[in-house]
Amino acid sequence: MNTLRSTFLALTLVVVNISNVAAQEEETLFKKGENGSNLGFVFATGLNVSPMVESTGAIFHMRAGLAVNKNFAFGGFYQATLNDLEPLGEQPAIYMDYRAAGAYLEYTVQPAKLVHLSFPLLIGIGEVEMDNEAGSAGFGEENFFVIEPGANLEINLHKNLRLNAGAAYRITGDLAYRNVDSSDLQGFVGSIGLKLVLP
Repeated sequence: MNTLRSTFLALTLVVVNISNVAAQEEETLFKKGENGSNLGFVFATGLNVSPMVESTGAIFHMRAGLAVNKNFAFGGFYQATLNDLEPLGEQPAIYMDYRAAGAYLEYTVQPAKLVHLSFPLLIGIGEVEMDNEAGSAGFGEENFFVIEPGANLEINLHKNLRLNAGAAYRITGDLAYRNVDSSDLQGFVGSIGLKLVLP
């Protein structure tokens, strides 16, 4: 009786392990995925679009860090405007640049599924500076706290490559820079990009 019970228990454990492995196999758009290791590297880049100082900011963004079980990621981020922001009431030929950098955390729900969700949280320091054609306009710069929670829809293009699109909300600390304040920078952010997860 003990032998029968031990055999049944062993078979049950084998079936459960096989089921878990099958469930973790990644679904991808172009190629069947394979199970990766528990620790890896993640690199993401793309374009954000956001209303800023009565205009629309096109913002380059990138994140890099470590991925744990492909569910959790943490590391650093950097953002910078690609276009010239023109605050109302500013002098002619003067435009504003926006940059931010800091740390990020991200949780991805069921990353092995072909389509899934991820929730990044960015926390860092932002900077604005007025420039002109010659470079700095001589008005100095202003730094402030930035926090940006977001949600992305991701598609596994390949076992290591994700296409993502989503939205976030930028919250800033107190800012008083010439005629620009925090309300000119806070707001919704749309994004699209690619994320590389290795291995």
